[in-house]
Amino acid sequence: MPTREDVSSKDKIWDIFCAIGDIAFAYGFADVLVEIQAYLSLSLSLSFFVHL
Repeated sequence: MPTREDVSSKDKIWDIFCAIGDIAFAYGFADVLVEIQAYLSLSLSLSFFVHL
């Protein structure tokens, strides 16, 4: 594992852009995950009332 002094400035900038890309990619799926959670909670609550 390279130490902090061994990493070039080019590599540091590349790592920053990779991290920003990871955050942007994850943020794009945040709405999808909220919709899935809403659907699952709705279907679970509906199935509870059906089985009563």
